[in-house]
Amino acid sequence: MGLPFTTEPWLLKLHGDVKRPESIILTRAHYLDFALKQRGLASLATALLMTKHLLFVGFGLADDHFHEIVHEVRSIRPTPPGSDTDQARGGTALVLGDGLIHKAVWGKDFTIVPFTQHGDETNPAVAGRSLEIFLDVMVCLSGSDEPFTLDPRFQGIINRHDLDAAKEMRTLHARLTKMGRDQTGPARRLLKLLVELGHSPQA
Repeated sequence: MGLPFTTEPWLLKLHGDVKRPESIILTRAHYLDFALKQRGLASLATALLMTKHLLFVGFGLADDHFHEIVHEVRSIRPTPPGSDTDQARGGTALVLGDGLIHKAVWGKDFTIVPFTQHGDETNPAVAGRSLEIFLDVMVCLSGSDEPFTLDPRFQGIINRHDLDAAKEMRTLHARLTKMGRDQTGPARRLLKLLVELGHSPQA
């Protein structure tokens, strides 16, 4: 997740960080103090549910603080009567089993995607394996070999046409670099793109 004012990745930890033991929420007293001491974090989560479509993986949607956050979102942005579209929901939850209970409780708030295998709804390990396979496939399909086109370490897996293109791009990089301070805005943008494609001064 990224904050609106930064492109750097960040991690929201509602219930504390092991590097800050005093921030970890474990006991009932900690939960009761959450609204007083960690309300800012809950507000961030509320804003994300209001403005983003979130993907929940490995989360049972059973945490009390999560319930409070979703309740606040409901009160601010109630689901229109009869609405059954993804736009009316704040995210997608990948759950183990048939997902019937999750759909009954959260169906108006989230798209529930159940994971089972061959109809086996009683073995969490089997359902968990199905989820692992799905995540592996999702990462594979969302990846691209483009960032490695100009990286010499990956030449062995790049096809001939891309290798020819990489040769031309390296020539272009050399010419643009020679311009030095005379580089124009488009030239700087091209140099940045070539770096994103894996080019380095040693390449």
